Amino acid sequence: MDNSSSPRNQYMPYLDGVRTIAIAGVLIAHFAYNRYWIISNPKWGELGVDLFFVLSGFLITQILLRYRDEISDQRGLAKYLRTFYGRRILRIFPIYYLTIGIAALLGYEPVRNYLIWFLTYTSNIALTLYNRPPFGAVNHFWSLAIEEQFYLFWPIIVFLIPKQKLHRTILAIITIGPISRMLPIFFGWSGTDAGLHTRLDVLGTGALLAFYWHNPSMYQQAKTLLRMGASISLPLVIFSLTDSLQPGIINSITTAILETAIALIAAVFIDIAAQPKPPRIFTILGWIPIQYIGKISYGIYVYHLFVRLLMPNMLQMFNLTPPPMGLVEVLLYGFVSILVASISWYVIERPINRLKDRLFSDKDVTTAPQIILYQTSNDKA
Repeated sequence: MDNSSSPRNQYMPYLDGVRTIAIAGVLIAHFAYNRYWIISNPKWGELGVDLFFVLSGFLITQILLRYRDEISDQRGLAKYLRTFYGRRILRIFPIYYLTIGIAALLGYEPVRNYLIWFLTYTSNIALTLYNRPPFGAVNHFWSLAIEEQFYLFWPIIVFLIPKQKLHRTILAIITIGPISRMLPIFFGWSGTDAGLHTRLDVLGTGALLAFYWHNPSMYQQAKTLLRMGASISLPLVIFSLTDSLQPGIINSITTAILETAIALIAAVFIDIAAQPKPPRIFTILGWIPIQYIGKISYGIYVYHLFVRLLMPNMLQMFNLTPPPMGLVEVLLYGFVSILVASISWYVIERPINRLKDRLFSDKDVTTAPQIILYQTSNDKA
């Protein structure tokens, strides 16, 4: 392990490959649902979303910990809060509100009927209050709401909790997730698992990994514990993806802890992929097409259910026969989702990202120590 500082804001290219795996899980769940044995399992969607959540918790907390190292007074706190929120807003808001705005103007009922919930990033709360209303092509926006709610309070915790208490605070927050999902089982409450509190273990596991990266003296022991947890969790995740879990109270409990199991596996996967020289088996994550899909994955996530909604009508407009339900349809919807997201990236998102760097630059922020696990025979010991 090397505790020397890495170059400022070092880009971790394989993490774009991780995003590609995450969006693939979502597309499988939404496009191949009830089509083909294992990949028809909706748990693929949970796998993809939870991988996004862990990755988000990891990257966001890394940024916040670097900012925290630079804060010396209240003016510094205000500066870095402004930088953090400004950069997040310019990255996430534009295509989200563009999509919501167009859907509302066109009279799309799920958006029009619940517009205030989507405008305020609280559609996940509406899912619970209205017992999962038919949100159609914006049904998946609950996860974007959870991320925004997490971004809203997480910087305050990272910046204001004393350094010596932050580790225990993150661990305590992680426990909220599985407890929140289990309480309805034992008390017979109704509701959904779309609240922020039900995903704090997933986001928090990514944050915990970032904390260990930022504190190398704790990293080796933590790495061992994370991998032990991931090894124990793997059978549960496999069984859930193959529908091997049987109905009943045991199934309900295992389903409640499934998110935590996925989070542990995702954290180990991200930890390895983020290394400067990960194992060769991870090389596929560095392939240019894989990295590209990961780079535009946010757009794919926002638009893909609209593609599924509109494609049959678009084909009929050009007197084209919709493809038969099956693999061809899945591949077509996936390809068009990537195409739409690519247009969005070059026309909207990339120009705004450049504006983000001009308006809310963080070039003066130093980088936390880089963890190096794997060394080749040509590396210095």
